Amino acid sequence: AEAATQCFISNHVVNVKALLLAGPADFKRELGEGDLLDPRVKKAVVAYLDTGYGGQGGFDEAVELAGDVIQGLEVAKDQKILLEIFSEMGKGTHLAASGAAEVMELLDSGAIETLVVWEYLDIYRNTYEDEEGNHQTIYAYRDEPQPNLKLVERKLLLEELADTCQDYGVDLRIVSDQTAEGRQLREGLGGIAAHLRYAVAPDPSTEAKKKKNGRGGDDDGNTDTTGIWD
Repeated sequence: AEAATQCFISNHVVNVKALLLAGPADFKRELGEGDLLDPRVKKAVVAYLDTGYGGQGGFDEAVELAGDVIQGLEVAKDQKILLEIFSEMGKGTHLAASGAAEVMELLDSGAIETLVVWEYLDIYRNTYEDEEGNHQTIYAYRDEPQPNLKLVERKLLLEELADTCQDYGVDLRIVSDQTAEGRQLREGLGGIAAHLRYAVAPDPSTEAKKKKNGRGGDDDGNTDTTGIWD
């Protein structure tokens, strides 16, 4: 118990997201539910794993068993974040956003705390150039010819998000559509949504363009959101 406090408490707070106690006997529950552990460490215990033996063999078995538990914790966390995003959108607090163009603009401004993306998001960032050398970015499911514009770069959005989110200190969550929340993200929000650090009211002109062009893409490959000039 004393060693656990030394290992898992830093600056008076728990330094791990979750603890799993494993072993072949009941001691793990006595340790986790009794008075031996520091109360701060006890709060981090999320599961007890029964192993057939102790020692290195028991440790290896515990690592294998922990996979399903950890995966379940991540899925539950993803569901909680998505529910928070849906709630903020429903209340109109401006603390959540969806759609590739809007989300990427907010990402560049540093306003995003958590970004949730469907694992098979197939939106591309298409960069076009006009005759005067000005660039326009359009997020779409495919390369759609634009009048008087030349395509100069096409990149899958999902491929660049990891580095971009790391640069801005954003928690990037890649989720499946195997849960109701994941399906709602894919079908209702275009597969990409964000929870913001602070409220950001949408630009009225951008909202008008969204209503005119359509907020989200569809299976026919229509443009996902409005373009951005830079």
